[in-house]
Amino acid sequence: MMGAVMRALSPISGIGLLLLAACGGASAPAPSTSPAPPSAAGSPASKPSAAASAPAAASKPAGSAAASAAGKPGLETVHSGYVSVSAYSTVPTITKSLGFFEKHGIDAQLTFIAPAAMTAALLAGKDMDIGYGSGESTATVDAQGGDLVIVGALQQGGIFKISANPPVKSIPDLKGKTVAITSTGATTDLLLRQLLQQNNMVPNKDVTIVSIPDQPTMVAALKTGQVAAAVMSEPATTMAVAQGATVIYDQGKSGEKFDQLPVLVKRSYVAAHRDQVKRFLMATMEAVHMIKTQPAKAAPAAAAFLKNDDQAIVQKALEAVAQVSDDDLNVPVEAVAENIKTAAASLPDAAKLKPADIMDTSLLQEIKASGFIDSLGK
Repeated sequence: MMGAVMRALSPISGIGLLLLAACGGASAPAPSTSPAPPSAAGSPASKPSAAASAPAAASKPAGSAAASAAGKPGLETVHSGYVSVSAYSTVPTITKSLGFFEKHGIDAQLTFIAPAAMTAALLAGKDMDIGYGSGESTATVDAQGGDLVIVGALQQGGIFKISANPPVKSIPDLKGKTVAITSTGATTDLLLRQLLQQNNMVPNKDVTIVSIPDQPTMVAALKTGQVAAAVMSEPATTMAVAQGATVIYDQGKSGEKFDQLPVLVKRSYVAAHRDQVKRFLMATMEAVHMIKTQPAKAAPAAAAFLKNDDQAIVQKALEAVAQVSDDDLNVPVEAVAENIKTAAASLPDAAKLKPADIMDTSLLQEIKASGFIDSLGK
């Protein structure tokens, strides 16, 4: 997911936390329905988030007859989760709000959930059926016996930027400063750590890293000077720049291919619900196509998801999504190979994996062969 910028990543505690959450027991942490409101100053990045360590609540088998009966008549209930509140995570909500999931026979139940908690829930197969998560975490978990697989990706371009307050003008200027990320082990964390190492700085020694899961709160912390910089995506970047921050790093300018917010499912779930997963992907493709060709129709759902009624900011956010998203949800093999390299830096056994071990594009190939993608917008 991080491309060349991630190739020499040293071991970090975040991966260990993810593995503890993913492999620590039979029950998965219960997903929260919305991000917990963090303090503006954030929390130390060496500690797991509350969502990742919360005890599991009673859960109903997702995708079972009982779960489907509780959903809308005639539709299959699918429990799905997203790990951030950003422009790029608007895709699932837009898919649902514009009726594309229902069009394809699915009653999608969307939930915000911390990255490690999502992995655990997917593995447990109770509270989560399909998630939008991380390629690196997929490789890490599968190297230890998991069976998660990437079946599609929402974005194929770089989506993260680092915004900083004056006088910080470059990555080296971050020495001695405090920088915000979304959560330990998340892509924002991995990216920042690697950039610091590339500039001969030791994370949490030369630069203090704090976790602020909610990006609007991250922007507020930047404005008040509680952090000197923050790793964020749209629309938070636009909001930060509007209040005087400067972009000192832009992942999108790398020119590399990524598998941002990959669609994650257990292999066993795909085997048992192949047609359902295919329809889930088709619905998502329709939403991506809508964002790219008729963003005005997607704007109300995006504004509601982002809790931002500034039309200019919402428009900018959707433009950012359109620039890095392909209609076919393709998964670049080279990006998955980098996911594995990143995981192997902290977990050597992950180096034994091949891209084919953690990805399955057969559903995407079937959809493309059917002519569905070519028919979008007609």
